[in-house]
Amino acid sequence: MKRVIMAAITGAILITQPVMAEEMSREIDSDLFNVAHLMMGEAGYTDSTERRLTASVLLNRVDSDKFPDTIGECLYQPGQYSTVHDGGPFWNEPTEDCWKDAEELLTQWYETGDTDLPENVLYQSLFPQGCGTHLISAWGQYFCYG
Repeated sequence: MKRVIMAAITGAILITQPVMAEEMSREIDSDLFNVAHLMMGEAGYTDSTERRLTASVLLNRVDSDKFPDTIGECLYQPGQYSTVHDGGPFWNEPTEDCWKDAEELLTQWYETGDTDLPENVLYQSLFPQGCGTHLISAWGQYFCYG
């Protein structure tokens, strides 16, 4: 078994538990891994609502013709999620709540095709963007139409 180093644009993150490279590759390709890590990176220690809204934007993007067709492609797309590319909290181990919220939201999306936001909410940021604001969360995030 080897330790796996995951390189980000500005540095590298060392996975502290020994894992086989092929196991890590499969894990990074999994929707649950990606959504839980997105929740950690973008909304980590907020509440369940904020985490689910944040991940809903990603899932809405997958369903939109304006973005790539998979969770991984949308998440790792250049210029989209800075926490993915700057070695930020995306690469930290998600909290148990992040894993739970990610699993629940993905189950909902897989079964119904619905997220916690209208399908045309495609942006989440600390400022308005896109074609108007759907809501401003309790944590100050703008969830905006695409």
